[in-house]
Amino acid sequence: MEFSRSNQASLHNDLNWFLYWQYAPALWREEIEKCHHHSKILVPINWGCHVRGHETCDFGEDNPQANLKYLIEVFKQSQREFTFVLPFTPFPLMENGGVPKYLARYKSTNAQGLAHVVVDQQGQINILHSFYDSRVFKDFRKFVWNLGEYFKYLNKEIEVLAFECFYCDQQVESFFSDFSPAFEEGYNRFCTSNQEEDSAHLSPFSYSEQVKELYTSTLEEFLGDYLTGAFRVGFVSASYQEIFKKLQTEKDSAQAYFEEFMNLIKLNLVPTRVLLDAHSPALNQTFKDYYSSGIVTYKLDEQRTEQGGSILVPEIKLRSFANDTPLSHQLRSFHEWGLQDYFSQNFPHCYRFEKSLNYDEQMDTSYDGEILLVQNGFVDEELFTTVLKLFMAGKNILIPRSSLGEQAQAKLEVFLSENNLKPQQVHFITPVLLVKFSEGTLVVFDEKKLTKQAGPHQFKFWDNLTHYIGLSLPKLEVPPEVGHYWRTRESTTNELDYCAIKRASFYNFSNSTKKVKASSLKNFAFIRSIDPNEAKVTSTPIGVEVELRAHGSVSLDYGYFEE
Repeated sequence: MEFSRSNQASLHNDLNWFLYWQYAPALWREEIEKCHHHSKILVPINWGCHVRGHETCDFGEDNPQANLKYLIEVFKQSQREFTFVLPFTPFPLMENGGVPKYLARYKSTNAQGLAHVVVDQQGQINILHSFYDSRVFKDFRKFVWNLGEYFKYLNKEIEVLAFECFYCDQQVESFFSDFSPAFEEGYNRFCTSNQEEDSAHLSPFSYSEQVKELYTSTLEEFLGDYLTGAFRVGFVSASYQEIFKKLQTEKDSAQAYFEEFMNLIKLNLVPTRVLLDAHSPALNQTFKDYYSSGIVTYKLDEQRTEQGGSILVPEIKLRSFANDTPLSHQLRSFHEWGLQDYFSQNFPHCYRFEKSLNYDEQMDTSYDGEILLVQNGFVDEELFTTVLKLFMAGKNILIPRSSLGEQAQAKLEVFLSENNLKPQQVHFITPVLLVKFSEGTLVVFDEKKLTKQAGPHQFKFWDNLTHYIGLSLPKLEVPPEVGHYWRTRESTTNELDYCAIKRASFYNFSNSTKKVKASSLKNFAFIRSIDPNEAKVTSTPIGVEVELRAHGSVSLDYGYFEE
């Protein structure tokens, strides 16, 4: 089924997707050469393209489009870097979400029983199917085993990333999550066989996480060293409601898609607009600025690339140590504390949030704008030791008081005494313990009392705290029709007067001229405007004024320095 679209609609290949099964092998090289050079080419492995029923896998023996050996040779001839990605969730760019036709029995549905349907740029409808069907998992294991054996046979250097897909529908969700009959049947069996378990371990979230673990452990078991990491992508325009917008031929809201794009970034996902046929100049400029910054390669490699300091990342990183707590529960806590509303108003789209249980990776101290939140108790002594080391390394640590058990409290007192650190006990909205060491800040606050406070009091609390730990940006006066965000990067050899470069970007989604004002702030120096489009920038003694005509956009670079 198709909706009416322009004949000139073209695929916005933002993440450098190469969907090999859509082309004859004779066209592969030509199509590969069309991919941009901002990042590696991502090649999703289409399970459904490689199977012929329950028992047989095809890697080019019968179907030329399934010949991965030839595909690898074409990439080598084209001298282009690529990475295979293997989805373990429904993938919107594959028929049935990637589930082979003979297994497509249960549609992926939400709690209201609505099937998850995505519509691509050309108006093609794709109904996603559930990965909770036991038959799907059984045959997925067979396929991954065959894939691993095939790679061994090829005896080539091959990289594969475990691939999880997300979408935004009121809140960000994994495509893996659904409420299909397959999920309900499996969950009921799970509860029946684990009746003696604590109720928290019998939640739908716990069951979903355990099933997901079965898929990811399958990849680790059968792909071995070929599996080099994981990649998490959020699809703009992929919610359950999108199908109704297209059916009703609703006009796309560019600003709503901007918010969706930014919400995916805030949860540390790489967003893709590959499903979206957007015509807004301001929205297209938003996407262009993001993808051309080098951030995709940065996320793929999870390390500084050759571009080094040129990579723009969100100004603030909120990293949470939260054990097995669902992401939605953590975000609910931030809302109850007033933290989420405070950041939305004072640092809109300036932060990204990520949950982590990998203690070793936290020792990277290169990210100055990082805040570590510790939730749900210090049951793990190793975690508490790591948090204290991070504090000494210059990190900002926020700890709700309920997370400090007796052992952790005693260890903290010994730590402060041994390092001759003198904490400040203050009472502002809630009792607060403050400890400073070099660039690091350790804060213990009473989150229960904070939750009971009215919004203005919560804002005052977070405003004082962010100033104390040194989070500040020039104050902006921005009309609601203008989308904006901050990013930061390291200074280059030509910018040695500054510790870092802070970039504010503005996008006018309205049909009329809008004005933006940025006030001057101590330790911030306005340097230049970047890529002005239908925009006029004027520097004044009290700040910077920007005039954005209809659909205009511009970025402002500030140098940040310390006295």
